[in-house]
Amino acid sequence: MICILAALSLAGLPLAAASSSPTAPRAFASGPDTLADTTVVERWTLDNGLRVTTRDIPDAGGVAMTVGYPFGSDQDPEGREGLAQLLSQLVFTAPAAEFPERTAQELESQRPYGWSFSVTRHSTLFTEVASIDQFPGVLREFAARMRGVKVTPEALRATIRDVRQERTAQALGRPESSLEFLVREVALERADGEIARRAAAKGLERISVREVEEHLKRRVVPSNATLSLAGHLEGVDVHRLVQNLFGDIPAGTPQSAAPPRILKPGTRVAPRAGLPQPVGAVGLIAPALDDSLHPSFLLSTLLIGNHLSNAWQPPGVEWTSRYTYSFLDEPDLVRFYPLVASDQARPEALSEAMLEALDSMRSMVVNRPIVRQVCTPILWLMGGPMAPEVRARVTRDPQALHTLARSMAACSMWRGEEFWSRYRERLQQPSVGDLAKWVDYYRSPEHHVRLLLVPGK
Repeated sequence: MICILAALSLAGLPLAAASSSPTAPRAFASGPDTLADTTVVERWTLDNGLRVTTRDIPDAGGVAMTVGYPFGSDQDPEGREGLAQLLSQLVFTAPAAEFPERTAQELESQRPYGWSFSVTRHSTLFTEVASIDQFPGVLREFAARMRGVKVTPEALRATIRDVRQERTAQALGRPESSLEFLVREVALERADGEIARRAAAKGLERISVREVEEHLKRRVVPSNATLSLAGHLEGVDVHRLVQNLFGDIPAGTPQSAAPPRILKPGTRVAPRAGLPQPVGAVGLIAPALDDSLHPSFLLSTLLIGNHLSNAWQPPGVEWTSRYTYSFLDEPDLVRFYPLVASDQARPEALSEAMLEALDSMRSMVVNRPIVRQVCTPILWLMGGPMAPEVRARVTRDPQALHTLARSMAACSMWRGEEFWSRYRERLQQPSVGDLAKWVDYYRSPEHHVRLLLVPGK
């Protein structure tokens, strides 16, 4: 997922960790646009519907490529839970045209700059980072995989096994990971038995090669896809290259993205075998991304999340993050992981820990320097210029290019540049008193989803 933590860590700032809606973006095309960081952005759409976004960074050491589709686990049909994960792994690893089947181990050597394929609740993203010389060839393989992969019964069985293991780990694995997954399931009002059934994904065992091929033909087509390229594109006729590789792929029929899921407040206590002490999460149901106040909410969430993370992180305790907000993947839910006492088995203690930490924030004044410090490191995730620290990092760190390409694809899929340009403007123009208002929002139980895992069988 694309998390604010990535932007802040890349910028080297002392802020801790900070979806997209299924509404399709309006068509938007632009000529080259030079941003304040000297990078050049361009957007256009091929005749077959493929949306293309590029960001030329002349001094970058490589190129990151992402192809995104607006289908995620929320669109898995009943009885086919895990389908989006199954399709994504096959698209990324199965043989296509002259390109052979590949494994994660092989990709480590073939793509040393980085790669990933991920399925969120709302989308599927394929990303590879290549050297400047490799870039045209790697993009050619992207096009071949969009044209179609070859699915064999043996590969299908192996992929089903991988997906079922992955889903079990999501729901029952390390607490830090499973809490992130489970707190949303609680917000969707799914009972423990239903969560376990969906995690097991037994329905995939009945899926055939023909059914998989039918799903791929409907979903993996240009009219559903976004291509983003970020990195050293100087000297390359990108328009011609993209047209030659992707332009004659049949458009297919655009598919509807997943409808929005309604999240509701709730509380759940669940036993977890082998757990040494209770751990928990509080999900905060966020206002809609389309709400004109959402940029103010995001700004306040950065400030509040940093404050709560510092309050809950005692020396010597390792936790990936005490707070995450993947606003390009799941804008409707912020996640917090308060400290829980070893003898504490009350879910109310989770909210109490939040309220106690929030009380000390009411007197904080959000002035222009604070806004700049918080906003500047994340504007690049939504199409804005990069802060100098990020700009320098992108030239030498392939992981930064990886994050940039993925965020470009997500913004293109969800709303488009017209929306995000307005969002960036609002984000940098907070009103006096916004933080206090959002502290009250954070305190309200009607926005809380509490999950406490306790030692048990």
